[in-house]
Amino acid sequence: MVDPPPFSSIVLRKLGIPSILIEWIIISHCHADHDAGTFQKILDATRVEIITTKTILDSFVRKYAALSGMSNSIIQMLFKFRPVIIGAPLSLNGATFRFFYSLHSIPCVGFEVFLQDKSIFFSGDTFFEPKKMLEMQKAGFISQKRYESLANIKWIHTVILHEAGVPPIHTPLTALAVLPPEVKNRMYLVHVAAKDVKAEFGLKAAQCGVENTIVIDVQKPKAFDYLQKIDVLSSIEVFENLSLRNVRDLLQSANDENFSAGQIVIKEGTLSHKFYIILKGVARIYSEKIDNRFERLYYPGEYFGESSLNYANKNNRRMASVQAVTDLHLLAIERHDFWFAFGDGKGGGGPIINKLLNLLQARKSKALSVIIK
Repeated sequence: MVDPPPFSSIVLRKLGIPSILIEWIIISHCHADHDAGTFQKILDATRVEIITTKTILDSFVRKYAALSGMSNSIIQMLFKFRPVIIGAPLSLNGATFRFFYSLHSIPCVGFEVFLQDKSIFFSGDTFFEPKKMLEMQKAGFISQKRYESLANIKWIHTVILHEAGVPPIHTPLTALAVLPPEVKNRMYLVHVAAKDVKAEFGLKAAQCGVENTIVIDVQKPKAFDYLQKIDVLSSIEVFENLSLRNVRDLLQSANDENFSAGQIVIKEGTLSHKFYIILKGVARIYSEKIDNRFERLYYPGEYFGESSLNYANKNNRRMASVQAVTDLHLLAIERHDFWFAFGDGKGGGGPIINKLLNLLQARKSKALSVIIK
């Protein structure tokens, strides 16, 4: 996510998009309409990685420490930080990002991102008006090199997300209206109301809502599926300290299983021998026992089937039923394969198996249901 607005985690969850899918947040700058959602997200959602420059991050931490009364060190414990080096490439999921400082009233970054032969340009909040920028350069407000990098944008990208607003700290619409039609066809304006984009400009505002998502077709890299699985595993608390050998053994032995919406994955009371991790989709976990009736939705990054891991009980029975609410993509691991990957090699369960079995006991004792309530 880039500059998530306040309450974005709540909105996404209502749309069926769990917070755990959001692994990275880019903060472009520290004006409230761009960074408030990030602070809210690190307080109420899963641990994320913040991507920005150290200058911007330091400003973000100082600002919200002052507003919240929390110390700088406590706030920094709530997220991971991946520093941006201006001009240097940064790789995420096979894509390459290049960041630059825009021309704004406070430090603000924009970026380009490339994947195969497709790319996206994001301007960040900026003032873009080449003639005025040249005047600023001649007056000594910006250097020649900075002027050239900001004024001579290569409009080559598949999708261009450019901000527009009130100058002199935002881009006037008239500066973008003079661009060639082939550039404007690939440009979507942000930071401006659609009603302010006049038809004669030949420009369009980006529309809100997931139903208006701009999709760029790219061929998945060969390693993409493995990277996606590793990302999901690393987001699960019990797996966050996996060794490379653990990851290799797990992915080699795990199988992908897919279920259509409405299909039953497992039935309560049946024998169990598989542990499941949700990669995509939503599952409904429920019990029909009169003395233990419950229902809960599980999302990507959550897991079920811990009861199958207990070798001490030869007649493991499922504690609940699982049904696919949407099309469901699962990573399924047989009990013996899970013990091979995470056992201590001496017949013991090892830290991960022991932790999962302890969580299972908590569920059986209804401790978890008390916490949820």
